Order: sequence, then C-alpha cells, then structure tokens
Amino acid sequence: MATLEKIRNKAGWLISLVLGLALLAFILGDFLKKSNNRQGDTNIAEVLGEEIPYNEYQSRLQTLTENYKANTGKTGLDDKESEQMREQTWETLIKDVVMNNEYEELGIDVSADELYDMVQGKNLDPSILQAPIFKNKQTGQFDRNLVIRYLKYIENEAEEKDRMMWLSFEKELENNRKITKYNNLIKGAFYITKNELAMKVDEEAKKVDIEYALNPFTSISDSTVTLTDADYKTYYDEHKYQFEQEASRTIEYVTYNIVPSSEDIKRIETDMNEMKEEFANAKDGIQYVNINSDLPYQPINYKPGELDQQIDTIMFAADSGFVYGPYIVDGNVYKIAKLVGIKMMPDSVKARHILLQVKTQEEYTKAKALADSLKTLIENGADFAQLAKQYSADKGSAADGGNLGFFTEGKMVKPFEDFCFNAKAGDIDIVNSQFGIHIIEVTELGKLAKRVNVAFIQRELLPSQATMQAIYAEAGKFAVENNTQEKFNSYLADNDNLTKKIASNLKENDKTIAGLESPREVIRWAYKAEKGEVSHPFELQGQFVIAVLTEVKEKGTAPLDEVKEEIQRFVMNTKKFEMLAPKMKGASVNEIASAIGQEVKIAGNMNFNAFSIPGAGFEPDVIAVATAMNEGEMSTPIEGRAGAYVFKVTKVIKDDKVDENQIKSKLSLGFKNRVSYQVFDALKENANIVDNRAKFF
Repeated sequence: MATLEKIRNKAGWLISLVLGLALLAFILGDFLKKSNNRQGDTNIAEVLGEEIPYNEYQSRLQTLTENYKANTGKTGLDDKESEQMREQTWETLIKDVVMNNEYEELGIDVSADELYDMVQGKNLDPSILQAPIFKNKQTGQFDRNLVIRYLKYIENEAEEKDRMMWLSFEKELENNRKITKYNNLIKGAFYITKNELAMKVDEEAKKVDIEYALNPFTSISDSTVTLTDADYKTYYDEHKYQFEQEASRTIEYVTYNIVPSSEDIKRIETDMNEMKEEFANAKDGIQYVNINSDLPYQPINYKPGELDQQIDTIMFAADSGFVYGPYIVDGNVYKIAKLVGIKMMPDSVKARHILLQVKTQEEYTKAKALADSLKTLIENGADFAQLAKQYSADKGSAADGGNLGFFTEGKMVKPFEDFCFNAKAGDIDIVNSQFGIHIIEVTELGKLAKRVNVAFIQRELLPSQATMQAIYAEAGKFAVENNTQEKFNSYLADNDNLTKKIASNLKENDKTIAGLESPREVIRWAYKAEKGEVSHPFELQGQFVIAVLTEVKEKGTAPLDEVKEEIQRFVMNTKKFEMLAPKMKGASVNEIASAIGQEVKIAGNMNFNAFSIPGAGFEPDVIAVATAMNEGEMSTPIEGRAGAYVFKVTKVIKDDKVDENQIKSKLSLGFKNRVSYQVFDALKENANIVDNRAKFF
C-alpha cells in the first residue's frame, strides 16, 4: 500500500483525471471491507462451541517462537520458519481443546508424582533421555545429575523467561503422556470379530478363474446417446459422497512486471561513471565504499578464481589503486572494483590452541586472566601440549596437545582465522570467538601465494518512483476499464500484450500461488470478493497483479452444476450399459460372446484384493462380484469400467496355507498403527471447527 499511496499523491493530473475516482473506489472499498471484517474479530477459532481469542493464539505463538529461537540459537526467523511456527501453534491450539474435552470426560490426567517420574525418576521420558543438555560431555551418555542440577537452577537462579520455557516443556510432556494414555485406551478396546476375520481369511485364501465376454462402451458412439438432466441427477444422487469438497476459489490474473525503464538504466550508468572517478581519487577508498555502496566493504583477501569473472584475471595483473568498471553482474547489479591491497599469504596454516569456555561475564574475567597466565607460561618455555590436555575445553584436539593440523581459509571462525593467516610461524596470541577464549600458536605455514584485496562500489538497478508510477497507472487503467469478467476476458482475447494465468482451488489459508511472491493479500481478496469481480492492482514483489474471481466453491457437497462435466463420462457409460445389457443374453458365455460379436476371454488366479482383469484393465467391481461367486455360477450383465460384462466362474481355489493368526495380527497391528492419527482426525472432524485465521493474516 505504500507505493499506492505515493502514486496517488504524486501522479500527474491527467492520470488522476482518468483513474482517480475508480482507484479511490478500489482503495476505499478495500478499506471498508477490511474495517467491516475486523469489527468484532476477537476470536481466531471456535472449537466444540468454545471461542478461542486471538490473543491466546498470539501468546502461544510468541512462546513457541521464543523457545525455537532459544533452541536453535537464532535471533530471528525467516518467512518459512515463521509460517511453520504459526501452523504448529494452530494445530497445537486445536488439539488441546479437542483432546482436553476427551481427557475430562474420561478422567485422564498426569499426576505430580508421574511427572516427577518422567523427568527425574525411574521411568524417564525419551525427550529427557535424548536431550543434549543432559548428556555427559565426556561419555556422551545421559547423566541424571545434570537433570537435577538444571532443575535446581530453574528453581533458584533462572530468569523468568527460562523458567517459563521449562514449564512449557513440562506441559508438553504432560500432553504427550495424556495422548499416549488415550490412544492406548482406544487400542485396548479394539478386537477382531470372528465374522470379520473369517471374511478376511476368505478374501486372502479364495482365488477364482473366470471366462468372460465384454461388450465395450466404445461399440456405441457418444453422438448416438442422449443424456437428460434426469440421467445426471440419478447418477449424482447415487454418488453424492464422492462430491464432498473444501471451500476453494479459482482466480485468473494478469501481471505487470515492475522493471527498470531505459531512463533508469541511463541514470545508473551516469551515476556509476561519476562515482568511478571519485572512487579512483578517494584517499580512503574503504570509507568511500561504506558511504556510497549498497553493500559495505568486505575485508577479504581473494584467491584466483574467487572474483567476478570480468575482473579476476585483470586484478591479479594490476597494481594497487587500479580501478575497473562499471561492469554488470547477474543482469542488474552494477559494480566498480578498486584494488586496495596485495599480499603474499599461505594457502594453509597449521596451528594448535587451548580453548577456555565462558558463559557469563564473571567467567570471562577469570578465563581471561587464566589465558594471560597460560600465554606467559608458553612464551617462557612451558609445554603447550601438556597445558592443552590439562585446560582446553576442546577435548577433540586437547588429546593431541591442542593440534588442529593444517586448515585452509573458511574452515575456522573468522577471529581465529584472521590471526592464523596473518601471523608468522611461532606467533602466539589470545583470540576471542563465539566458542570462548583461544590461546593460539601458529606452528607452520603452507605455500605462500598472491592474494588481492578488492573494494567494490555496488548498486542494484531498480525501477525509479516515476517508473513505478507509470506501470501502476497502466495496471490501474486496465483494472478500471476491464472491471467485469466479461471485459477482462474480452480484452485479453483481443490483445497479446498480457498473458492470463490461472490459480485454481485456492484454500482460504493458502500462502502461495505459483509464480507470485507473497500473494497472501490476493488470496484474502478472493474470499471477500463476489464471483466475476475484478480486483484493484495488488503490489507484490516486482509486479502488480490484477485478478478476477472466476469460481467459488463452498464447503460441503458440490452442486450438480459444478460436477456435471466431471461426471459426464460415467453417466454416459451408465446409459450405454442400459443399452448393451439387454443384448447379452444366452445360455453360456460363448453364446453371449457370439451374439455381440466378441471373443471369450479368460482371466485366472484373481482374489478379492486384485484390481485388474488381464485383457480388460482396471475392474475392481467386476472382480469383487466374481470372487463372491461359486464355481460354475454365471453372472448377469455387470457394469464395469470398460463396458458390460458377463462371466462364468470356471474354478475356485482355496489356499489352505493361509495363516489365520497372521492375518488377525496384521489386521490388529494395522488398526493400532492408524489410531494415533485417525482418531484425532475423526475427533477434529466432529469438533465443528470454525477457522478465522484468514481474517487476521
């Protein structure tokens, strides 16, 4: 909306005259819709008749996010992680309401003694056993003493934030234990009935051979069959269960790409050429970069092959102070490069270190004093290897006297690396890093090679405000002049300057549309708009989007009109079956086949679990009937996928080696494996969940 605001304020009088009222209607209409939708929107959901306030969701989201950041060491989340946190919060919130209702009815709970047992007793929860914080650093095994020590810290010393994180963790342990108890109750209540087992054994053991005649649907031309509304309705009513659907929207849209104009290109080329001269004459080239470049100066000593292709060879042949450019990389980034330093540096370094870990300022003060003492001892002849074994927290290298072997640039943290690659063999110093305090000795240098330090002025070619205004005006003009679905499609049919794209079956909480960056507002609009409505121009990443809502599907059973085209083939086949079946009369399959001009075919060794008939294809309905018949029986005409069938069961084989107990175990195990997700899905389905997330984000 920021760009739209600038356009409304700065666009010329002619654009305002043509588009002003229409654009104002778009913007005010969008504003009023948002205002109306937000009135009274304090609940993000309703579950089992219980309203869930948005602030409860937000509070949970914040807690989950803070826990995630603490566990990963991150200070912020990217878009994908943020979306994962929102989705996880939603699922947890719904699950808590649904399952707590079940727990209350059944009296399922976790006592204080049980929780104690899970955290520090004899029956520890797997998440406690597997937590890295509770594993002995020497052995890598779980250490109960670390749990007790941590709990004392939480109780007596921890900050409120850490205490709340632990309580949240305990709550999760309780919830997991409750769901386990609940699922075990369901599993314990399940058993295989005698009839069910007998039917399954028969399905596994019984195999049949058949001879059949197929009168294919293709023998009747579609053009000779008339389908009435009654035919469609009959099929629809008999198969309504197949047409259950979630709410969705389909849009068609066009995009106006926000790309730099020829004036923008001329402007950046002029600016870069002016800066080149200033950059060449600047006394402090690094400061000039930090003031004028999109990216700050990077103190990197480049090896051959690491610079942009255009300048790599040139810089290694040039003298310090040489300036090259402007040149273009990635199609839209203009650069000027200045050689600010040349060094002979080792291609690798061998070093050893002693690491002192610190967590608090008090620990740092003590560790720094110890580091100074150790450095002095080493400089006075003390055994570095022995001190490393005694004091270093890096146990991997300490066992070898602190030796790290040879390593190249990029293998160590930067402060550590900066010292090593700028030192001489035998140099010793103290360096701080995120791992703690290091006492480092460089013991050997690799082969020296030329390195160059290059400073860059970098500017990305972006569309100017005037360019964006012009593109928006063009997009807005299209939206105003083609403000109905009919006009929208008519314009695109007569003009090839825009390409229509389709986004089908968009769900209300979808976040993505292929080819569009962050299209959430477009999807939200689609659920507020009326069918056939055309949107105002949405400003997305790098483009303006104008959409028309072409299809609206509401949750429930799809009406006949929506599925008519989808079921036409099935209705046609049913009608053809009614025409083919009366012709399939005779005392035998051979006689019937002869009457319809087809050959008798044979299919063997089929059981109830088969899906295809050799020579005919996917025919589960025909197979189901055949495997239920006795040897010697002949069927009446049966509607299959390929046509009308008549068949005779020529042989029934019973496999006496089918293990009844094995089948029973397989059935029971299959059910129990499904309990964990199918039970909750069933409960959720019956919870009458009202999802209001789309009103908030």
